[in-house]
Amino acid sequence: MDIQPNQFLTSTNERVLTDDGQQGMRGKEGIGSSTERHQGHVAAAIYANCGQLDNRQLEAIIEWVRSYKNGQEGMRENEGVDSSTEQHQGHVAAVIYANCALLNNRQLDEIIEWVRLYKK
Repeated sequence: MDIQPNQFLTSTNERVLTDDGQQGMRGKEGIGSSTERHQGHVAAAIYANCGQLDNRQLEAIIEWVRSYKNGQEGMRENEGVDSSTEQHQGHVAAVIYANCALLNNRQLDEIIEWVRLYKK
């Protein structure tokens, strides 16, 4: 599956990643409001890490984002993560934890759709 940075769009069809997969509204690095930058950091983590994950791991990530959307507590530190796919999943989890609290429901829904791009 060949996911490209230009596939990470908001509900208003604005790009959130640069051509090289970094955060940047309208494809321009560093551009965006504070919440748009947070959302872009999550998009960049998804772009960099989700290609190696299986559907079960992708669903777990979707559930973490839904936890923020529903006002539930987020992830907890998990020791002993050692496989390469668990490391990718853990990286996305850390970025979600650091960035999703400030996002609104629309932005969280967009993140869920970006994770779904990788489902097979």
